[in-house]
Amino acid sequence: MVLLCSDCCLPVPRLLQAPAVLRTAIPQAKPSLYITSALGITFPYNIIVMLPIMLTLSSYLHNL
Repeated sequence: MVLLCSDCCLPVPRLLQAPAVLRTAIPQAKPSLYITSALGITFPYNIIVMLPIMLTLSSYLHNL
């Protein structure tokens, strides 16, 4: 499920919902693998890539 961020209207993934969906869809899946991969890939991406983009975008929009 994707929500819209109330501040910037950009899609924000719901990381905490992914384990519940996977547990329901694939009962034999190992929770330690999909929780770790979801947080291990998405969180660094958000910090390294999305944070500078959002900072630049918000600074630009603030200065209009």
